Amino acid sequence: MEYTKINELIAGYQNKQFSPMETAKAYIERIKKYDPLLQSFITLPEAEILAQAELAEKNFMKQKARKLEGVPVSYKDNINTKNIKTTNGSPIQEHNIPLENAEVVNRLQHAGTVTIGKTNLYEYAFGITSSNPYYGDVTNLWGEGLTAGGSSSGAAAAVAAGFCSASIGTDTAGSVRVPASCTGTVGLKPTYGLIDMQGIYPLSWSLDHSGVLTHNVEDLAEIMNVFTKLQETKQLPLSKVKVGVPSSYFTENINEEVNHFYLEALRKLESLGASLIEIDGTFAAGSIETAKTIATSEVGYVHKEQAKTLLDKYSEGAKAVFRKSGIISAHEYFHALETRKKMKHSLAHIFETVDIIATPTIPNLPFHKSVKNLSFGSVTEDINDTMIRFTSVFNLSGNPAISIPCAFTEEELPVGLQLIGDYFQEERIIHAALAYEKHFLEEFYQMRTKKLHSFIGHDVH
Repeated sequence: MEYTKINELIAGYQNKQFSPMETAKAYIERIKKYDPLLQSFITLPEAEILAQAELAEKNFMKQKARKLEGVPVSYKDNINTKNIKTTNGSPIQEHNIPLENAEVVNRLQHAGTVTIGKTNLYEYAFGITSSNPYYGDVTNLWGEGLTAGGSSSGAAAAVAAGFCSASIGTDTAGSVRVPASCTGTVGLKPTYGLIDMQGIYPLSWSLDHSGVLTHNVEDLAEIMNVFTKLQETKQLPLSKVKVGVPSSYFTENINEEVNHFYLEALRKLESLGASLIEIDGTFAAGSIETAKTIATSEVGYVHKEQAKTLLDKYSEGAKAVFRKSGIISAHEYFHALETRKKMKHSLAHIFETVDIIATPTIPNLPFHKSVKNLSFGSVTEDINDTMIRFTSVFNLSGNPAISIPCAFTEEELPVGLQLIGDYFQEERIIHAALAYEKHFLEEFYQMRTKKLHSFIGHDVH
């Protein structure tokens, strides 16, 4: 079964070319056959999948189909799913079966989606790579041993492999956009609070967002219409769009190829009619340390009771986070909150003159999962800092931000472009992303399909 866009999938159901049950069975078969290579799923609940698909089939027969009836969606395994195991990527909760759905699951199920499974993640979403010592490291189909990013690594890998139409992840410092960039998929972190976090295990309540990963921007728009009404997203000219281009920070300590394709992407936006306006990028200075101070403080508090009795069941990486959390002072935490407030003010001022901001999603290309540090000229940086350098500031500010693929290198590695909007302006950045996709991404998507074929078999699309 070939991957099918959401609108084409629904049209196929309506025209009786195939049924939700046939689709569900095909996805289950594909995941069981090929996911052992990617390790993108932790749980594949076959009975629940087929029960939901059967309901979708009945709704089509009764002509009562909902907007996303029969569309397969997966969820990061820190998102509660009723009667389906939710492990948080940890052995501590390997037998945890929630009695209720998270609100995001309810919203999508009410729209008719089928829950296709629970995706792998860095333990409790603590990290930005695709490592998990308990459920296996998620593999990136663009190259054996390459990181798929994190912590929503399984969500991104599952989407890239065509195991679902969309996957819902979480993003505290970049954990939807970073894996989107690494896997050549589309990932949106909406405005803070737009998608309800009820029923999602917290990492940092000040910075946590739920986000969406999809195969393409069109599918993203279909999913986001469940959460916010998107108007006129098909109007593709960008003649009135002012794009802010940072003159600093986002241009520093960056891989040469990433920078080259970022500048090329800006020229492409300009060719579609957008106006490029230089802005000061120093609003992001200090964002890594600020985000780490807030998130590390809060995650230690979230886990403090559980860690008292179950510390030995956490990984060494998690234990290191708890140690850091314990030595952050109240003064440091409140200073970080004040810094965050200033960043939000600076961004609000910038959005008085531009419609969107364009940056690279991450400053580097996907690297081998064994790598611990990356070098940019004379500067060497821990990968955990590198990966969130261009994304974490927008968790601090709460602005919506989308990562779309913009190119692949000579070595056939994906490069991500990040578009950021003002609060609750998801439509504006999706509009720009759709325009870019329509004119420039066909070759990229063909290359992604080629990489998938070479990785897990020529009968998969």
